[in-house]
Amino acid sequence: MVNIAELRKKKKKKEEEIKKDGSRDFVEIGKSEEVQKMEKPSPEIKEKELPLKEEKTLLIKKEIKTDEGERELFLIFNIGNEIYGLQIDYVQEIIPLYPITLVPNAPPECLGIISLRGIVFPVLNIGTFLGQNLNEETEDTRLIVLRTQEDVVCIMVDRVHQTLSIPLKNIEPPPATVKDEKGLIMGVYPYKKKLLILLKAEQI
Repeated sequence: MVNIAELRKKKKKKEEEIKKDGSRDFVEIGKSEEVQKMEKPSPEIKEKELPLKEEKTLLIKKEIKTDEGERELFLIFNIGNEIYGLQIDYVQEIIPLYPITLVPNAPPECLGIISLRGIVFPVLNIGTFLGQNLNEETEDTRLIVLRTQEDVVCIMVDRVHQTLSIPLKNIEPPPATVKDEKGLIMGVYPYKKKLLILLKAEQI
């Protein structure tokens, strides 16, 4: 005689085992795939998203350029009590204080000459034309080597600060109180509650 109760019990046990095994497989596989998608996006998704991100970046750059107009990068430095800037395109290099050879009967703005890698060029104190005196030489004193279309010259400055990107449309004419004997000043730009005086490298 068939024991119906025993058969039902076995059937129920088997169904529970199948259900349990199936559920375990689904959880393990499903969770593993989801984690993999979150942690390591597939190459297909990455390839599709990358151009979109680059395009957004380009659009942002274009908007900035449109809003602010053309910009120039300037090297910022001190001579005496004033802050000056020169277009970075003309700056060949910046070197620490270097032995300067005095030149007899040289003009006041010429501090002497230096020989750098076999090239001799003058060292100028452009503060002479700007109504500023160089401070006493310190470890911050620097020589800025400038290359223009005409020549290579070197200027001595009290301290070099940083480079600064400036919108050209925001450069203003210098006030009448700013001394400029040689026409060196391009304009002025508000900087840290002072006027940054921007110079023309070609005029040095």
